[in-house]
Amino acid sequence: MPLPLPRPPAAILFDFDGVIVDSARLKTQAYVEIYAQEDPAKVGQALLHQQLNGGITRRATLARFERHFFGRSGDADSVERLAN
Repeated sequence: MPLPLPRPPAAILFDFDGVIVDSARLKTQAYVEIYAQEDPAKVGQALLHQQLNGGITRRATLARFERHFFGRSGDADSVERLAN
């Protein structure tokens, strides 16, 4: 039997990706939409990288895309705009 908590929790966090919902395809589709105006070959390379390296936060992924695939700085402000 679990022990009672000393006080009610302030928040309950659910990490359900892959358990209740597989959001990997949704995340990939979001990247496709974000980069819809970019060179399709570069977008393809970025998406392949994302599929092979799942589990990385979207901000880290977007920063990597910006720097390594699209030749931009990937600075915090631009990544935040893309993430939003």
